[in-house]
Amino acid sequence: MAPPGEKTHYQSMTFGWMVGEIVRRTAPERRDVRQFVADELSAPLGLTDLLLGIDDLAEAHVAGLTDRNADDPPPPLATLYSQSMPPAVALVPSVFEWADVRRACIPGVGGIFNARDEARFWGDAGRGWIA
Repeated sequence: MAPPGEKTHYQSMTFGWMVGEIVRRTAPERRDVRQFVADELSAPLGLTDLLLGIDDLAEAHVAGLTDRNADDPPPPLATLYSQSMPPAVALVPSVFEWADVRRACIPGVGGIFNARDEARFWGDAGRGWIA
C-alpha cells in the first residue's frame, strides 16, 4: 500500500455498501438498493435481467465463473491483502459461486446480468446516460 495521499485505490465493495446505504436512507420510500436499481435503472433502460441477488428461477440461467489465476499460489498470509480479505470472503469465483452469495444483495459486486443487459448498461453509462 502507498503512503496516505500518494495513491488512490478503488474499493468496489466499500463504495457499493456506502451507496446502498445512502440510497436506503435518502429514498423517500426507504427502498433498498435492490428495489432502487430495479426502479431507477432497470425499468427506464429496459433491462430485464439486471439483478442484485437472484432467486431460484434466475439461478438456472447464471453461468459459472472461472478464475484465470486459480493455479497461482495465494499471496503470503503476512500481506495486508491476505489479512484484510481472507479466502472465505475474497473476490474470487469460488466465493461468488455460493448460492447464498448469489442471492445476497451486495451493491458493489453483486450485480448479475445477461450479456445483452450488461452491454446495454455499460454502453449507456459510457454515453453518459447513467449518472
